[in-house]
Amino acid sequence: MGLFKKGTVVEEPIKSKDIDTEEFQRVTLEPKKESIWTKEITFKKSSKGRKEEKAEKPTSVKLVGIDIGTSYIKVVEGKVKGGKIHISRMDKIPSPKDILSDGVIEQVDAVTLAIKSHLKSHGIKTKELAFVSSSSTVISRELVVPYVDKEEELKSLVEYEIQQFLCINLNNYEVQFMKIADVVVDGIEKQKILAIIYPKGIIESYKDLTTRMLLNPYALDLTNNAVKKVANLAKFFNADLLDKEKTNMFIDLGAKTINISIVNQGKLDFIRTLPVGGEAIDMFISNNKDIPIEAAEKLKMEQVDVGRKREFNEINDGVAMIVDEWASDINRIVQFYANKSSGKQIDYVYLYGGTSKLKGLDDYVENRLRIPTANILTVDNLEFDKDLKITTVEEYINAIGALIRL
Repeated sequence: MGLFKKGTVVEEPIKSKDIDTEEFQRVTLEPKKESIWTKEITFKKSSKGRKEEKAEKPTSVKLVGIDIGTSYIKVVEGKVKGGKIHISRMDKIPSPKDILSDGVIEQVDAVTLAIKSHLKSHGIKTKELAFVSSSSTVISRELVVPYVDKEEELKSLVEYEIQQFLCINLNNYEVQFMKIADVVVDGIEKQKILAIIYPKGIIESYKDLTTRMLLNPYALDLTNNAVKKVANLAKFFNADLLDKEKTNMFIDLGAKTINISIVNQGKLDFIRTLPVGGEAIDMFISNNKDIPIEAAEKLKMEQVDVGRKREFNEINDGVAMIVDEWASDINRIVQFYANKSSGKQIDYVYLYGGTSKLKGLDDYVENRLRIPTANILTVDNLEFDKDLKITTVEEYINAIGALIRL
């Protein structure tokens, strides 16, 4: 999902394996250049002359991965080398109030101050920043288009198809796409494309942020793509083998949103954002106990349990009702995905994000969806500096994924 514009000169996009969501163009803040985080499909010839995607290894470059959330800003400094992700810094900063409006950074000055102060106080001197973002305004659509010889022809086909079913002005969006399958329609071989339509307003807010920080924007990625890259590079989650040939659902549980990614055989196949999150639980506890939101959030993490073996009391039962509504929404997505993909089933569900730390949540989701479910607590290929006291990484998956540049 390569994004960003600045100045007057457009740089050439970096070539990669299937789409811009896999890696992004390097950008700097030189005043005479326009940094456009875009990239298109690059092909290599197969033995039959059919064009197919290149496979590339992650680039080894030290970056600061930043995931700006409504409750916390997650900051991870590190780089990928030899299939390992070496992390030198990992921390979170309390987010300034009302900093995001559905993906758009509203309080740019406050965010600039918070991040720059954190980098300075923690001795982080790396100047290249890789951001991740999400929004319910990001549109995803599956398209079936013919095979074409030139990349520009494919881009034109995708944009034409988008305009047939969406009444939007494409000048206000960045369009990215990836091939997810070969298909045959009426005896003709075609390709199924996942198109991502990304609002330029979000891109502009991140451009404004990096300009004020006087640092170098290296990439802007979708959180959906970030978790996919973490999963594709890893072998184990929580010491359990990650089966990449299966269809896995990744659920990012945040304060205000639940972000869902379905990865089928290593490819991002489906994304959806639900406008619900952990703040609903905080509000319920705050009202029930007549305590401040901060105290309610602490109580949520320390005392609330929604697992099948939980103590049945007013707070646990009330929170379980909220979680059940989430599970109903997620189950509808599971059914929708099965219907649109000719009965394909989700094999495993992985939970991450701040709200995933709620006790018993994995147990509740597994029981409700009837699909094996686990929290992402550890990832086998992460290496930490000795002075880092890290036990689990569920809050940092998106920021870690930002470090993986293909």
